Amino acid sequence: MMNGRPEGSDSLSREELFRMFADEACRDGILEDFEKKILLNVARFLRMENDEAGRILQDSHERFEQGLLGESRRFEPRALYLRALQGIYADGQVDSIEEQMLAGLRKMFNISLEDHEAMLKTFAVPAAMVKSEPSLEVPVVSAPESSMPKESAKAEVEAEHNLLSLSPGSTTGHLAERLEFNRQQAWFSDQCNWYQIQRRVSEPMAQNWNRFLIGLQQGSEKEVYNALDAIDDLLGPLNEILLADVMMALGAIRWSRVLLKTRFANDRNGPARTWPLENIYMRLSIKMGPILISIDHLRIREGIEEVASLVFVHLLEDLAMLIESRHIDPMPHLGSLMRMVFRVAPKAGVMHRAADLLKMLAAEAKRQGGILAYQFVQVCRNICDAEPRNHPLIVEADQAILAIEPEERFFPQDYQTPMSRPSANKPYDPAMQRLERLITETAGKHETEQMLTAALAKIDLSILDDTKINAEKSAAENGLDPADFIERYVIAMILPELPDYQRPVMAFFSLGFAGGHHEEMKGGWCHIWLKENAKKGLQIWPDFPVFPSTELLSLPLSGSDVPVLKEALQRSGGAYDVALVDPDRKSARIWHQVGDLDPTGNLYLAEHDLLPAENNAEALRCLDAALSGQPWLSGALIQKGLIAKRSDDRATARKYFAEALSVQPHDPHALTRMGVLEKNENQLEKCDEYLIKSLHILPVQPSAMVTLGSDMLSRLASDDSSALPLWDYYIAGLHAHRGDSQDFREIAGVSEGLDPKLARNATIVPVDTVFYI
Repeated sequence: MMNGRPEGSDSLSREELFRMFADEACRDGILEDFEKKILLNVARFLRMENDEAGRILQDSHERFEQGLLGESRRFEPRALYLRALQGIYADGQVDSIEEQMLAGLRKMFNISLEDHEAMLKTFAVPAAMVKSEPSLEVPVVSAPESSMPKESAKAEVEAEHNLLSLSPGSTTGHLAERLEFNRQQAWFSDQCNWYQIQRRVSEPMAQNWNRFLIGLQQGSEKEVYNALDAIDDLLGPLNEILLADVMMALGAIRWSRVLLKTRFANDRNGPARTWPLENIYMRLSIKMGPILISIDHLRIREGIEEVASLVFVHLLEDLAMLIESRHIDPMPHLGSLMRMVFRVAPKAGVMHRAADLLKMLAAEAKRQGGILAYQFVQVCRNICDAEPRNHPLIVEADQAILAIEPEERFFPQDYQTPMSRPSANKPYDPAMQRLERLITETAGKHETEQMLTAALAKIDLSILDDTKINAEKSAAENGLDPADFIERYVIAMILPELPDYQRPVMAFFSLGFAGGHHEEMKGGWCHIWLKENAKKGLQIWPDFPVFPSTELLSLPLSGSDVPVLKEALQRSGGAYDVALVDPDRKSARIWHQVGDLDPTGNLYLAEHDLLPAENNAEALRCLDAALSGQPWLSGALIQKGLIAKRSDDRATARKYFAEALSVQPHDPHALTRMGVLEKNENQLEKCDEYLIKSLHILPVQPSAMVTLGSDMLSRLASDDSSALPLWDYYIAGLHAHRGDSQDFREIAGVSEGLDPKLARNATIVPVDTVFYI
């Protein structure tokens, strides 16, 4: 079907309902006795046979072991509990079994009696039934045995919405998780380590290190090469060598990240992405070979393993980033760097733990297939060209090659993989902590990706295949290369509901290799509108730059399916996902978003047509229409606040921004707008608090980075050195993400008067990979 919905009825059957509860019970991998009793009561309530319930429970357990259960759900536990309440209270009677079941579900879902009583108030309950021991919810079932009347469907949606209004942010835990880790502080600690090393280097090393940085700053291949050549000379065995000089030489690999930046190409007939510093990166990867051989020959033990561990983790972060963004060209050079650093400290604890990450990345590369899988195999071949062969990382690299391209195996075909051995060395904690975080983040992304692609496999997407066939025929008829031709095509589809996937998806299907399209959707928040067509249907309208050679086909969601999207957004509390799906639909890159997807089309009219035309009165009417029935639509509240602010009515602007945060506390744009408003009123501490929280959720938000940067710049001008870490991190991040944009040029110009080198140095500060993708 064109709208991408599964064929047949999508209402909840008894089996589907029980499966949701079984999934929740198995989600942590431990099925406790009280959970078994709860599930038994749920099965009785749903009038299910024990064998049938046992089969579903076993299936949930197997899905956990396969890694298919995780944080992603069709319904959050609180919404699932609310549905249970509705089902139980629908007939006006609550028996002892149902009360036991509700009490157990409260325990399993960690729901308090206060929350339970608040949920009861969201739908009509006879007064005599509201007790001090309220009962638990079972989602409404569509089977004939259900006691939930059909006419309650509308009330069900309204009740779920009321629950969301009671618990703002209850459906956006996946965004709130980003607040739990302070990337900037971790980066600053790492940066301080390198600064301490730089302070202790010899004068010749300091001079050549500055030459190296100037080469990076100017994009000069010759300057970088000559500086690295001179650094290698300093490591000659006949010289008196300082340990800091050796460590600083290793640091050149960490600084290589600044060379990975991509941007839109100037050639409109080619791919969208260009990599301007490719030659320098290639030169650095080659020149680091002799340097690392020199370091290896020195056989220095004190401190080298720690520094090598940090550098190696940085390279692993780069590899994960390149795979996620489908940036394939640097991968062979990166593999060479990884092999050389590995040789310096093969016994380091992170080298052993890295095998677990490599296994995950290999599975992802295999799912993507094509040229990316081939380039990943080249990374693994580089790793295999090291010793010892029974090292876990080398064993895992060999296994990856066998799984992806067996004929590319580095070892002989009859080679028997040895048993790997554990590390004898205690891992360096800062490096291991960084690696553990990378593994956790990668696992979470891959889990969500697999859930999405599994859901896509269950729906009819034959229209994509038909479009690809027709495009290839058209290319052949016009004497064009079909493979190059279909790389231009992206098909956008609105997928309101997907099997076993908890949020609506705005999907962009690439018909060919998607590398250039990742440049188009670069960043952490791909803003899109929904535009109403003449038949009352909806189409995706992207609010991000699409490369001139890209053919974007936006397929409409029929008017009859628009209510389905509205209900899905009600269930998710306005949370949705944007996905760029690879050609074989076995892999995808996903952006989690919230609060700005309007299925009425009014937000599109206001932002795209009316506000640019300064028709504020009509824009306000559209925004109010969008908010009617969708109070979670923080995007509309933000626009109302901006209209008030442009009229110099800051009190009203504050009211709307605060309201946006009250319904969507994890909307980074609402946080940014409130932060900017606090800066306008000279409340700098409050400004920084809002902006930093916003940037933790969405690190690549230019408005927040520029505003925070200007605040830090003012503090630096007042000799407040505590502002430097934030300035360095976010202005370097702004350059890495949008270094050619007006945002960066303006703040660079302002900083010129304070310190001519300040903003220019942002080009050579290696920051987190989030800014590059």
